[in-house]
Amino acid sequence: RAKMTCGHILTPESMADYCRSILQANKHIIQCPAYTCQSEWPYFVVRHISSFALRASELEEFDIMLSERYLNRNIGIQKCPKCSTYIMKDATVKTNNVFCQICSKNGKKKFFCWLCLQPWLSDQESSKCGNLNCSDVDKRITILQDCPNKVILNRDAPSIRGCPKCGLLLEYKSACSQICCKGCKHYFCFFCLKGATSKALLTCDPYNSSCQIAPKQTFLP
Repeated sequence: RAKMTCGHILTPESMADYCRSILQANKHIIQCPAYTCQSEWPYFVVRHISSFALRASELEEFDIMLSERYLNRNIGIQKCPKCSTYIMKDATVKTNNVFCQICSKNGKKKFFCWLCLQPWLSDQESSKCGNLNCSDVDKRITILQDCPNKVILNRDAPSIRGCPKCGLLLEYKSACSQICCKGCKHYFCFFCLKGATSKALLTCDPYNSSCQIAPKQTFLP
């Protein structure tokens, strides 16, 4: 039995059944199923508990599904909750309201919230969508804050970083501290997050870095 971050307790078997239901429903937000709770659970906690009961193939499918969903979001693409059209977010727009052209064909403009995927209720210039159950928190930041540290080149550092240029989440696997973003091909140091002056040329030593380890990120582009 495991106690979740919201205080509710469940078994690995119950968690595995819940993960299977998420897969079947094609969802990506992992919330407490208790009707009076609905708190969002950290992915790392859910994966750890469910790994004791899920088959290897199910766990892999679970990882791939969530990774692809977050990848779409991180590179600036969301699926309209009404018509399921994939929409690219305008990086110059500072608010989280997204305009759907397909849903607006009848002449009335339709907007939805980038964070909670619900209809936009507030003014277009507002920083919040107006839905009471919207956390108004970028889920990428939540992942970065919840991710565990790991030993990288004999140094203790966060295991996941967000690309300083495009915001794509990247997990450290092996080799040096130099990372090439899969999304925008930006090179940067996994420790200090400083960008390379040119391709594959960091300002710090990628194999024996003594640069300062940047804290977990609280902002992404």
